Amino acid sequence: MPADVSDLDEMTSLIDTAEQIPFVFPNLNNANLKLTTGDYAVAEHEGFAVERKSGPDFYSSLADRDNRRREKDKFNRMSSIGGRLVLVCEQSLEWLETYIKINDLNLTIASVMATTASWAQRYPGCYL
Repeated sequence: MPADVSDLDEMTSLIDTAEQIPFVFPNLNNANLKLTTGDYAVAEHEGFAVERKSGPDFYSSLADRDNRRREKDKFNRMSSIGGRLVLVCEQSLEWLETYIKINDLNLTIASVMATTASWAQRYPGCYL
């Protein structure tokens, strides 16, 4: 059952110990913990995680075969248990398009959008 907003004072955000510059949620209790999936989770809601990506890391997750496989493995793990995984890119599409052009990279913004759309369809409970 989803938590009521009035329960925020009693919720604990779990922050992966690998996060170099963690986002601290000001209205929640925060705890550092080694997470098996995602960068953030909510202690009271097992099976929910957030994967935070910088712009270059997000691009690499799509363009590099090994990185793409790792992302798919995360999605599969969460989908297999009926969990929810939210992938958050810290940059806008406009930033990503400029990054691709400046660095003369091999993906287009259209292929980025197509890949994320196919992942969202293929992995129920995973949101991009």
